[in-house]
Amino acid sequence: MKKTEGYNPRNFNLISVLLEILNTNDKNNAYFTIAEYMLEHFSDLSDTSIYKIAEKCFVSRSTIQRFIKYIGFDSFTSLKNKVFENQIHSQSYVIYAHKTDFKNYLKASIDKMMEDMDKALSHDDYKRLTKLLCAHSKVYIAMADNYISMGEEFQKEMLSQDKLIRLITNKTTDLESIKEIDRADLFMVISVTGNYAHANKKTINDIKAHKVLLTINRNQDLSKLFDEVIYLSTMTVDVDKITRGTQNAFTKYGVTYFLDQLFSAYADLYDQ
Repeated sequence: MKKTEGYNPRNFNLISVLLEILNTNDKNNAYFTIAEYMLEHFSDLSDTSIYKIAEKCFVSRSTIQRFIKYIGFDSFTSLKNKVFENQIHSQSYVIYAHKTDFKNYLKASIDKMMEDMDKALSHDDYKRLTKLLCAHSKVYIAMADNYISMGEEFQKEMLSQDKLIRLITNKTTDLESIKEIDRADLFMVISVTGNYAHANKKTINDIKAHKVLLTINRNQDLSKLFDEVIYLSTMTVDVDKITRGTQNAFTKYGVTYFLDQLFSAYADLYDQ
């Protein structure tokens, strides 16, 4: 599988990768300084020149260019094109939380989400998924970076049952590891709204493993990329492109609820 022009899983979310660099590098590191500046001036980034950033960060223009390549962009222009998209996505957090009675809204939303997911997925569905996990020696789960902590917790849970799960997110820059996914492997994509799956269509299409999508998006073009699709909701959602600004109980808590149920079903099967 060759990397296509302009494609890199890291650039799925600009803010996310900038925060990763800020959180994982020493403050004296040039990349830390650049990431910090971009985050502190994010709203003005579209109108900022590469020369200004280099001046403010006390680094060379070539250092900025290397940084841009490192985080998955072909050019500073392509990076700036992501700013507006990320700003819309950021506003969704405010819209989600800005409710007159947020506490009761949140409780009702989570209860409704769990009830709906229970209708969409039966115990037999979870058993079928656990059998897939058992049947494949190598299992890969791909998801957006906002679910990393949930994915890592699931990895720990599965290791308690002697099952290693390999996690892939949009922070994966080494595409060589994705190339190694074999026909005999299981490749599960968790993409609640379908955004992550839409953004990675080329990669998903090239993977020859048994592919399973878990989503609420019932778009047929998306489902054609997979051997099977597990719908996490009874809702009729059909979106054929990447959308922004969606924050709800499903996007915030649905993956945790699903993975907890899946591990419970796996532990039951393992103990038999």
